[in-house]
Amino acid sequence: MSGVSVACGNMGVSMLLIPAGAGELASEKKETTYPEATEPGTTEPTPKGSDTKEPTVKETANQKKIEATNPVKKETTSKATTLINQASVDGFIVYSVAKDDPYLAAVTNRNLPTVICDQPTDQPELNYVGIDDKQAIQPVVRKLTDAGHRKIGILCIRLDRQPNNGPVSAERLNNAAMHVQRSRIEGVLEVLAEVEVERADVPIVERHINDATNNRSAAKELLDKHPEITAVVCTVDNMALAVAELAADRGWNIPEQLSVTGFDGIPKAVELGITTVRQPSKDKGLTSGSVLAALIAHGSGRDAPRRILLETTVIEGNSVGAPRVGAL
Repeated sequence: MSGVSVACGNMGVSMLLIPAGAGELASEKKETTYPEATEPGTTEPTPKGSDTKEPTVKETANQKKIEATNPVKKETTSKATTLINQASVDGFIVYSVAKDDPYLAAVTNRNLPTVICDQPTDQPELNYVGIDDKQAIQPVVRKLTDAGHRKIGILCIRLDRQPNNGPVSAERLNNAAMHVQRSRIEGVLEVLAEVEVERADVPIVERHINDATNNRSAAKELLDKHPEITAVVCTVDNMALAVAELAADRGWNIPEQLSVTGFDGIPKAVELGITTVRQPSKDKGLTSGSVLAALIAHGSGRDAPRRILLETTVIEGNSVGAPRVGAL
């Protein structure tokens, strides 16, 4: 989001950027810091610690659902409302948050010019800048199916504010509050359905935090539990890098023994030859800032919200090949 300050600064307006994960991990009451969003897949919040007060939880289908009466959740919502209400700004940019994020609700109640970047995608009353994630991922998946792959697994990062580090059920996917990852997975499943691969036959493994340790453990979980897999679709490049690293450690050649695709187009993935999708991260920031600055300058508030979808580019590397001999 490095272009936001430039665009707003050029027009002399002030804004408050609500970053990805602003209300993240609320149920665990963890203090969180947010590095500048300069590369996709590298801006995940980093937990710094937690106090000793634990919320009440119920275990349901390997997931924890926080009670509606959770005092920690109420406190987080109160903090969000206080922060947003006290912000002396002309407008807001909300960057990649869950649809139920308390900061988003607080921003909406301020009735100031607002731009959502990336997610949530279901706020038609607000201006939006992003990409068509569902459509954007499909070309690299078709490269896999065109090569003959049918036993394909998916690795993704968080689908909801409530953590889940493990398999993704159909229910969790359908109810996901983080729309970017949900849309990418739906795009993958749609392409696989075209070649008669059913959803139940596609294992999906999720990690809440996008870092090297979690991504490697996700890759290991997927490949150990599903050794029949011949290809892995990753919804972020960092996970594709983890798959490539794990494969190398096991003496597997890519793509001869395992194909892998990514998403984001980060330099390291491109340099290593990962077939991926490059998204216009800097342009997202510039466009979001420009839209907000124009809204403020023209005094248009929320009139006629704009929905701007930017173009993505397929980067064809050398990580996709035919399924390994004997796999099908």
